Amino acid sequence: MLKSSITSKDVITATEFKTHALRLLTEAQQRGKKFLITRNGKPVAQLIPARPTGHETSKGSLAAYGKIVGDIVHINFTQDWNVFKEK
Repeated sequence: MLKSSITSKDVITATEFKTHALRLLTEAQQRGKKFLITRNGKPVAQLIPARPTGHETSKGSLAAYGKIVGDIVHINFTQDWNVFKEK
């Protein structure tokens, strides 16, 4: 059950996991660390980073596909409306 990517320093007791769960979750998420959790010296669970789902937040998800040109806050539509008035 002990995978080669989990070293002896990544084996933690259930008590240690309970005490340091938030820090360990952060390490798994940000650094990709894996942990083997034991109870009475026997493996009971593994903490592994979640795979990316592809459903990232919308903020920045289209950043590589667009470009903001000009002032998007103070827009003057007068010139655009005049095109329609002329027809």
